[in-house]
Amino acid sequence: MGTYFSDIFLGLYSLAVGLSITFKEFFKPVVTVPYPFET
Repeated sequence: MGTYFSDIFLGLYSLAVGLSITFKEFFKPVVTVPYPFET
């Protein structure tokens, strides 16, 4: 029973770490500059 709760905690911790990294990257400014088209 002890491993059951530790597995749940580890899964929630992994989810929180992954989401924090995702949201940090999501709110960073975009650094890609569009290539100028020649006319």
